[in-house]
Amino acid sequence: MKKTVAFAFFLSCFCIASACEQPEKKVRFFKPNHGWAIEVPFSGFRILDSDQYKEKNFKVTAVNESRGIYFDIYFEPGARDHDSKKVRDFYEANLDRAGLSREKISRWETPSAAYLVYTARKVWKEPEGDELNGDMYLCKGSTWVDVRFTKPYPAEGDERTVTDLLRSVRVVGAFEPSAEDNVFMGNLFCYSGFGDNCLSCLGAAFESEKKTPSLSRELRIALCQNYGNALRMKNDRGKALEVLNYGLAHDPAYPMYFWIKARIFGDLGDEEGAVQMLQAAADNKKLLLPGEKFPDPRQDEAFKVLGMKSSFRMRVTKMFYPEEEGDKGGGESKEPPKTSK
Repeated sequence: MKKTVAFAFFLSCFCIASACEQPEKKVRFFKPNHGWAIEVPFSGFRILDSDQYKEKNFKVTAVNESRGIYFDIYFEPGARDHDSKKVRDFYEANLDRAGLSREKISRWETPSAAYLVYTARKVWKEPEGDELNGDMYLCKGSTWVDVRFTKPYPAEGDERTVTDLLRSVRVVGAFEPSAEDNVFMGNLFCYSGFGDNCLSCLGAAFESEKKTPSLSRELRIALCQNYGNALRMKNDRGKALEVLNYGLAHDPAYPMYFWIKARIFGDLGDEEGAVQMLQAAADNKKLLLPGEKFPDPRQDEAFKVLGMKSSFRMRVTKMFYPEEEGDKGGGESKEPPKTSK
């Protein structure tokens, strides 16, 4: 339950941040402290998913529905010293071992990356037929970028589109991430369960924003929510409260700041403090951002201990689910259902 609720919370915060496109319509994906990044032209794309591809690996997916294109970025550890030809040969050999019938191949190398663009037959079982795929393998950090058309029969010119899109992806050397860069990647790391990288990126963004405010309201909210909750999950409650209070200084009635404060009181077993913060959140629920909604406090891991108290359950039901209270006539809260032995 704890993992599920945390995942849903970080997903909602990530969606807030990913909806805000950088002015130049490009996004830098990077690994903290590695001193490198790739820059992707994201005009027309939206973030669809991010997940752990393999242990300690990381995947980001974006999609352009109108053009039927999926854009995957896989971060894989190691192989930094491999030259571009070795990287390209390695993945090409994998394709051969997979038995793919590659009717056409275009490939080239640069000092920082090996590229491979090919037309493959029946890569997926559905839809049947040809599917055009473009893959770019970056030497720095062994990052694999895959551009995939999901159309069963690629139209004339689609291969050129893939090639152009891959060529437009740029390898960035050493650079100083902006606060917006760190919010975007920090929320991705939070959402995908990479706690240390999450805290590293969001912490850098928070310190930068305090010194020189530059984030939009939506990105500041995403930063304070995710960073505050990530700190709380690391038991750094003092820093979490500092972050939430910073957010409240800019948005004094934003409800999710109160909600995360309630979680901190819940962790401490403080019923009155938690109820006070939950009430403030409920009173300001109309100020939630579009697409946001409160989690079910009865399923929130932070209130697991308090949820064992009938008084807490009754008060939460009255705040958030008054219709259930009315159905039971008298305001009694249901006990958790008994499981059969």
